[in-house]
Amino acid sequence: MKLFSYLSVAVLLLSSLALAAYSPDLLSALIVGLMCIIALAGCIHGLLPTISITGGLLNGQKKHPQGV
Repeated sequence: MKLFSYLSVAVLLLSSLALAAYSPDLLSALIVGLMCIIALAGCIHGLLPTISITGGLLNGQKKHPQGV
């Protein structure tokens, strides 16, 4: 789960950089760059804390099995 999340963030960033590189003019490159910054901020603000919380829940589940 954690690896898939990190890979999806990497694919998102690499694809946005590729779009910025192949944009036909400066305005398009700026808009794609702004979209990349917004997507990165969303991943940092939303996805990374979710991964941390999920890891803590899985750790707690391993320490205290359901039967106890």
